[in-house]
Amino acid sequence: ANLNAINRDGDTPLHSAIRYKHA
Repeated sequence: ANLNAINRDGDTPLHSAIRYKHA
């Protein structure tokens, strides 16, 4: 996921990156 998609979720980039990897 790109940073725009991560930030759109309202989570921190690191936390969102972890969720995307587990998704």
